Amino acid sequence: MGLKIKILEISILALYFLAVYAIGLWAKRRETTSEFLIANRSVGTLLTTVSVSAVIGGVFLGSISGLAFELGFGALWLVAGFAMGIVLLGVVAEKIKSIADQHHFLTLSDYLFMKFDSRTGYLGAAVLFAAFLFLLAGQFIVGGQLFSSLFALEYSFAVIAMGVVTLAYLLLGGFKAVIRTDLLQFAVMALVFVLFIPLNANVMELKLEFDIASPGFLGIASLFLSGVAGCFMGADIWQRLYSARNGRVARNSLLLSAAIWLIFGVCLVLLGMAAQGASGVTADRALFYGLFVSLPQQLAGVAIVALLAALMSTIDTEVFLLGSSIAKDFIARDRKMSQEGMASIVRVAMVAVAVPAMMIAIYWPSVLDVLFVFSSLMLALFPAVLASLYWHLKPHSAFYSMSGGGLLLIPLYLLGWFNPDTAPLTVLLGACATLLVSNAVVKN
Repeated sequence: MGLKIKILEISILALYFLAVYAIGLWAKRRETTSEFLIANRSVGTLLTTVSVSAVIGGVFLGSISGLAFELGFGALWLVAGFAMGIVLLGVVAEKIKSIADQHHFLTLSDYLFMKFDSRTGYLGAAVLFAAFLFLLAGQFIVGGQLFSSLFALEYSFAVIAMGVVTLAYLLLGGFKAVIRTDLLQFAVMALVFVLFIPLNANVMELKLEFDIASPGFLGIASLFLSGVAGCFMGADIWQRLYSARNGRVARNSLLLSAAIWLIFGVCLVLLGMAAQGASGVTADRALFYGLFVSLPQQLAGVAIVALLAALMSTIDTEVFLLGSSIAKDFIARDRKMSQEGMASIVRVAMVAVAVPAMMIAIYWPSVLDVLFVFSSLMLALFPAVLASLYWHLKPHSAFYSMSGGGLLLIPLYLLGWFNPDTAPLTVLLGACATLLVSNAVVKN
C-alpha cells in the first residue's frame, strides 16, 4: 500500500517529535533520581489513568484490527479479556500498592522475589523479560511497517529509526518522561480513535452482523484468557500501579482505564472490519488501511501521528521496563546499590534491550505471532501470581507452575502445534494443574 506524504503531514510529525523530546529535556532538568526510576511514587489519578490507557500500543492496535479483519466482532473477546485483566488487577491494586511502598518495588519481579523464593523470582523475571522483549519487538514491527509505507523506506531502516527516536528522549527523563509523554500521546490517540471513527467512510458503510461466536469455543476461550493474563500480568501496568500516589488512586485509575480500553477496542474492531473485502489488504495491513485510506485525506496527518503516539507510548514504556528489569532483577538483586547507580545501569540497559528487540522485529515481522508468544508466556505466570494474592502458596509450587506451563511451549512449537487456538489454553491448563498438584504434594 503506497502512501504519499505531504508537507503538512511531515510538519505534524516533526512537531510531535519535538514535543516529546522537549518533555524529556524538561523532565531531566527538574527530576530527582527517584523520579527517574518510579516518578517518586506520587502520580495522581489523571496521569495514572492516562498512562495505563496509553500502553495499548501497536501490538494491541495491529492485533485487534487484524483479528477483526479475519473474525469480525469475534475479535471483541480479546478486547473483553484485556479489560477484565485490568479490572482484576484494579480489585487488588490497594493491596499490591501497600506491599510495593513498604518494600520499594520497581518491577513486577520484585513481588515474586518477596512472595516466593529467589529461584521462583529469577524464573519469573526471566519469563517476564522474554515476554516483554517479544512485545517490544511487536511495537517495532508495527512502527516499521508504518514508516516504510509512509516514506518508502527499507523496513529494517524504519525499525531502527523508531528505536533511535524513542531512546533520544527516554534516556533523558526516564520514567517521569514516560508518564508525561503518555499524556500527550493519549490525547492524540483519543482524538483519532474515538472522534474520527465516525468520519471513516468505510466504517459508516458497514453492514454489521453482530456475530461474536466466529472464533469458535476454543478460539473464544483462548482470546479472552490471553487478554486477561496479558493485562493482569502486564509488568508495565504494575509499574504504573507502583508509581501511583496511593492505593485508592491506583484502584480508581485501573478501573477507569479498563473502560477506556473497551472503547478503543470497539473502535479498532470497526476499523479492521472496514478493511474487509479491500483489494490487496491483509490482516497485518488492516489497521493502516482503516486509518489512512478510509479516512478523509485531510485527516491523514493526524491519523499518522495518532498511530505514532500509540507506538511510542508503548515502546518507551517497554524499553524502560526491560532496562529496569536488567538493573533491579539481575544486576542489583543481591548487592547494595544507590539509586544513582541504579539509574546509570538502567540507562545503559535500555540501549542494550532495544537492539535485540529491533532484530526480532526485522527477522520475524508478524505481529499476531508475537502477541500470542507474549500472552502464552504471561499465562504461564498468571495462576501462581493470582493465587498468591488470596492464598498462601508453597514457594516450590509456584516455581513448578511457572516452569511447567512455560516449558509446554517447546513441544508445541517442535510439533507444529503452536497456534492461537491451542498454545494459550495448553500453557494455562499446564500451569494450573502443576500448581494444584505441587502445592498439595510437595513439602514446603
